[in-house]
Amino acid sequence: MKNTFLLLLTLSLFSCKSSLETTQKAFIGTWHLMSINSNTVDKGVIMYSPDGHMAAMLSKKDTIVIGYSGRYKINPQESIVTHFRDFYSILPHPRPDIVPIFIRDYSFSQDGQVLTLKPKEIKGQELVWKKVKP
Repeated sequence: MKNTFLLLLTLSLFSCKSSLETTQKAFIGTWHLMSINSNTVDKGVIMYSPDGHMAAMLSKKDTIVIGYSGRYKINPQESIVTHFRDFYSILPHPRPDIVPIFIRDYSFSQDGQVLTLKPKEIKGQELVWKKVKP
């Protein structure tokens, strides 16, 4: 019984690690903003690196509206990616009530070439990104 439990625990941990690695590989790369369901920005780029860092820049009519960078962490079980900001383009931050952590629900479509992010801190907002081919 003990051996069966250990085997199941090991397989479960391997499955979680495999799921995280697969999801992280899907994020890695450069993404261009395809659409956003608000009129705040019209262009954007977000980049995820294999070492756990990311950077994002959004603009409206070629004027930077927001840019930030930092670490990111993926939770594939809950389909959440968290951005831990360590740099922000507007200092001091115009909304000091927003902590330097951005939590996004995510989903992939079109064979992993389209990424949809839904910020938890901005209800109803949805950003759709298209992966840039190398």
